[in-house]
Amino acid sequence: MISILSAREQTVLVAVIEHYIATAEPVSSQQLCAAYGFKWSSATVRNVLARLEAGGFLNRPYTSAGKVPTVKAYRYLVERLLGSQPSWNRVQRKKRFEILQEAQETDKIVSLAAKVLAVTSQLLAVTWLLGGSEERLARIQLISLMSQRMLLIVQTTSGEEFHQVFTLEATLGLQLVKKVNHWVNRHGQGKTASELELLARADWSGLDCRLWGLLRQALHWASVNLSAPAQEELAIEGASNLILQPEFNNISAMRQLVAMLDQGDELIRFFSIPGIERSGVRVVIAEAPWKEPLPALSLVTEDVALNGRQTMRIGIIGPQRMAYPKVIALVQDTAEALVRVRL
Repeated sequence: MISILSAREQTVLVAVIEHYIATAEPVSSQQLCAAYGFKWSSATVRNVLARLEAGGFLNRPYTSAGKVPTVKAYRYLVERLLGSQPSWNRVQRKKRFEILQEAQETDKIVSLAAKVLAVTSQLLAVTWLLGGSEERLARIQLISLMSQRMLLIVQTTSGEEFHQVFTLEATLGLQLVKKVNHWVNRHGQGKTASELELLARADWSGLDCRLWGLLRQALHWASVNLSAPAQEELAIEGASNLILQPEFNNISAMRQLVAMLDQGDELIRFFSIPGIERSGVRVVIAEAPWKEPLPALSLVTEDVALNGRQTMRIGIIGPQRMAYPKVIALVQDTAEALVRVRL
């Protein structure tokens, strides 16, 4: 098993990721040698690929096929990228700043930023203002579903109702679920999204670990649903970019994506999945589809302080094999351009 990659293993792994991102096809040693002009023999590259596969960085989708990167490989790449200061293209970076500078109103820059990200990334871009809504919790109801899944019903003081399904690490008893329902409704009633998130991050070490785990999840997802922007406050651009990716050749996957974009709130919940975070940038690399029959997707996002009162969240969503170096640089550069605009 590989714990630390050698320089050769790093080179080959990055080459496999780059080739797979570009082609969406399994990569062989012969293809790598032809495309990258390695000085090593094809047999040497095959041995390196075998070690990377044994270390969990590569998979073979079927017998006698080439290799494809795993989630571990993408995370390895992203960790390296977030440790550097990438910039995709200085000229394009200046153009993005000039385009965003044309917007003189906050709502217009939210829409314009989504357009800029979608065009430059050729993927799906989502932007919205945070903290625009002060919805407060009226009550929740947790309902156990099959296969360690839980339904959370969130009701707000303004009469809105949201539904959220999440997965538990283990099946929990009815009495424990009732306790969490009672606790959240007693201590969370009347609280805003940010106040619920603070409760979720509190020290619950004195509680039973199962109760603690469900309590934190219930508070977190209630907060996420309360803070979700209204459909008119959400800017989504580049849906056709995502649909054109090979992963969406399946008509069922395409229909599910369109349904998700129509709802909006499902998309926002994707932004709340834990990921790799550094220097303000967060990267979520989903190990599996969060909703069938969608393929596994990845997200790169950053929060941008526009002024003393408002923060805008910008994000790019693409297939798991997205070009992380380009997308991370685009998000970072666009965030910097937005700060410089200073509405």
